[in-house]
Amino acid sequence: MSTESLRSISDRPTLTRTQRHLLKNALESGSGDGSASRSQREAIRQLCATSRDAAQSPEQLLVTFKGALVDAANEASLPHGPQRNDLMSRLVSLFIEELYGLRIEQRAREDEACRGTS
Repeated sequence: MSTESLRSISDRPTLTRTQRHLLKNALESGSGDGSASRSQREAIRQLCATSRDAAQSPEQLLVTFKGALVDAANEASLPHGPQRNDLMSRLVSLFIEELYGLRIEQRAREDEACRGTS
């Protein structure tokens, strides 16, 4: 067993105050029909943009996000159950879409800059 698997919760990377605020906004701005609202997507997009310069891999960012999401849901006193699970699953999916979408856009801009076609 590696020592990495024994790392405590307090050792996991955390979000900045700004990122936690964006996450809180995403939690509170759900749509009534169970789909992602525009404001949720925008909050997650901004969170991903603020994470762009982090020295973490996308996978590490996802783990950090999921831990912070659970913390934020607990702080917001969201009751455990199917609605909370659906909301959290939706936000994780949004995070993945936005994180990888942002990285694809960045890579395309870098490629254009290398080719001198901006």
